[in-house]
Amino acid sequence: MSAGVVRRRLPVRGPLLVLVTVVVGLMFPAGAMAYDHVITTAGVAKKDGFKLSLNIRQSCFPGCDEYGVPSVTGVLMKKRGHVTQTVSYGFFFGAVKFKNRNLSWASVKGSFANRRGSSNMPFHASINMTFHATGPVIHSCSRIAGRRGVLEGTYTLRAGKYFGHVTQKSFTATLWNGDAGACGPPPRVDLVTQGDTSAPYVAVSKSRAGDVSEAIGMAKGVLGGNNRVRWGIAYSYSVAGEPARDYKVGPKLRSATVTGAAGISGTATYSAQKANARQSTGTLSGSLAATIAGIGRVRPFAKGPQSAVQRLSGAV
Repeated sequence: MSAGVVRRRLPVRGPLLVLVTVVVGLMFPAGAMAYDHVITTAGVAKKDGFKLSLNIRQSCFPGCDEYGVPSVTGVLMKKRGHVTQTVSYGFFFGAVKFKNRNLSWASVKGSFANRRGSSNMPFHASINMTFHATGPVIHSCSRIAGRRGVLEGTYTLRAGKYFGHVTQKSFTATLWNGDAGACGPPPRVDLVTQGDTSAPYVAVSKSRAGDVSEAIGMAKGVLGGNNRVRWGIAYSYSVAGEPARDYKVGPKLRSATVTGAAGISGTATYSAQKANARQSTGTLSGSLAATIAGIGRVRPFAKGPQSAVQRLSGAV
């Protein structure tokens, strides 16, 4: 599992960039990550078909954006056919301590809790867990990439009215060395909106084989009072494995049309202002909408067109 496909430019509130990157990566897994170490877990059944998993990141190599370290994101995900819904709860920076020794052991501790008199923190989360390797080293791209094992201890999430109190004492997990086993971005075309954190986002992708993935989501978060502890919540509704006709890309990436599928209704049209052989920037507008667990009906273009980028990776 990797989370490096699409990075929305969310200025100021860096953790939202991390969180949305995680969520979009879960929807469209591919690409390389620049983190020192990452722990990903298998999902464990919780409420209404949602499964709980964790995505834990240690630190960034030089050149990676500063908002990558360190973080713990609890992901509640439900898959039915081509449809995936996720609600992700992340906390960051000084609230998280991540230690590891090679690929055999790691320890993660941290807490994000509502302080007395503060009502703007919509969830509480804490973790005190240790990873122990139980399987052989995983090799990828001619190098050591990771090792499977178990993550044991306690993870607790008080997620609000919809999910309530969620806790887990053990996960099947993998400790990755940097890029979660990915060798590089696969051939594909991506179209993603960019900009204000208050606006819903749209992400669309087409593989070399022609399969289309679509997602609508929202994210919110704040900077804590000590200027270090931050939190974010990301909600998403995504579909995968849709026919190529649902995302038609125009010549030289200058245009596109998107047709909603499998619970995403409406259409969208992309028009570029600037373009080169690999990427264009412009606006995306239309009537796309989806009903997302926990927040209800989301209409990304209710307030008008959004800035967007359409890009080509590999040779599609």
